[in-house]
Amino acid sequence: LGLGELFVFVFFGLVATVFDRSVLLEHGLDERFLSGEDIELRRRLARNGARLGVSEQTVVLHRFEDGFAFARGQWLADGGGLARTLDKEGWRGAGLLALPALAAARGIALSVARREMRFLAYYACYLVFNYAGMVRRRT
Repeated sequence: LGLGELFVFVFFGLVATVFDRSVLLEHGLDERFLSGEDIELRRRLARNGARLGVSEQTVVLHRFEDGFAFARGQWLADGGGLARTLDKEGWRGAGLLALPALAAARGIALSVARREMRFLAYYACYLVFNYAGMVRRRT
């Protein structure tokens, strides 16, 4: 995980990676992933020299179910996706281990700075269940 890529993941949260449709059709998503397939694809394309960009103006609607059970499932799946990427990349992907902690630390710091304490539990759960998902996938 390069510094630039880490910056994009941690500081911009969900982003739209822009590349040619033909590249997606040529390389495809790894069907073994329940979550994290986008991160794995982006890393694989970057290693293969594909030109990627991060859109500053693309807007998409993400539709998620309400409730803690759904969020927990998503966090566990995200952690599992990171673990699967680590399985594929070995030590080359070791920086992914820091991703949930850095993202949670950023969210907690922003919540405290903005006095939005109601989000602290969200980021704590995000942290715990991402790592739990990584452990579940590795065992």
